[in-house]
Amino acid sequence: MTSDRKMIFLPVFGTPSALSSWVVNLATVIVNVLAGDFAYIAAVTIDDFRNAWSQRDGKPVIFHTDCPQRPLVDLFLATNIPTLVVTEQPNDVYGYVRATREYEIVSSMRFVTQSLCTLCEIINEKKNLVISDKYYKKTPRQIIDDIINHFDIIVSADEFNSILVRCNGGLPEEATILECVMQQVAMARPPGEFAKTWSLEEAEIVARTLPQYACLIEGRLPSRLIWPAEVFPHLDKPGAYAGGHISLQGPARVFIGGHALHLPRGQWRARILIEISNNWSGNFLFSDILAEEKVVSIITAKLPAQGAFEYDMTFNCDDPFFPLHVRLAIQQGAIEGELSLRLVCFDSISEGTPV
Repeated sequence: MTSDRKMIFLPVFGTPSALSSWVVNLATVIVNVLAGDFAYIAAVTIDDFRNAWSQRDGKPVIFHTDCPQRPLVDLFLATNIPTLVVTEQPNDVYGYVRATREYEIVSSMRFVTQSLCTLCEIINEKKNLVISDKYYKKTPRQIIDDIINHFDIIVSADEFNSILVRCNGGLPEEATILECVMQQVAMARPPGEFAKTWSLEEAEIVARTLPQYACLIEGRLPSRLIWPAEVFPHLDKPGAYAGGHISLQGPARVFIGGHALHLPRGQWRARILIEISNNWSGNFLFSDILAEEKVVSIITAKLPAQGAFEYDMTFNCDDPFFPLHVRLAIQQGAIEGELSLRLVCFDSISEGTPV
């Protein structure tokens, strides 16, 4: 039982979504009612967390993170501290990110995959209470009860009612959490509603990419992830992506590279399919993968004059916080030829749960 209110510590690991925003606010209400003043810590690195912790001045703490680096995740995995983990479906997380941050389409998908891949390892822990979008059908009374029981906090009837009144925000006591979120969180929409605001192009690339990550919010690794060419930066055209034909004409250079999306921790095999046309004078392909800003796999090969060319690379992803780079380059200058990136597929060669 937590009887010393100064010892309250409520960690919230959550996707950047409307439900997470509401749960973090609920956590602040609970701690404020029970203990008065508190310290709020938001961090993604273990150093930032430790520095903020050292400055809490003995106050109870609410900690929130939406994309923790591996050392911070490992710290919590090594302790018996109960934690709240808040998840929503990838498309709904994406919709909230697009609505509330000045990110373009691929940057938003990158942030969503970063969050899902960094949070997935902590979801399976028995010491954690997972608050998914299934909670939308519950009432504030139910979630407050779940949280105080999870953290084993002693709460009087008057304190519980005070928390409930502030949590409901003037809505009837029988109101659902979804109704509370819609009223209290700016830009929030019910599950599935964000997609109605997207263009056909945006809806198409989101549908091809993010649903593959849905198993992560259940604590399971995807067996395969396929990334469309449109998530890989086209370095010959700053700000553009690698969909369509890329001219090989010009000097030896890297023409595809830079931050793409994120993978869960584990061992992966990348399969890359390109199509070459009019490469009559011949050339050599250089391709590598960077994880955690370090080269983890390299290949060089002679390109055909025409037709499909496929290769694979095996590598480890040790910290999902960092985006993956897949780079393609020609090793000699070219006077003709085109390349099209057709497929980038990642097959997991790890076990079926995050490692």
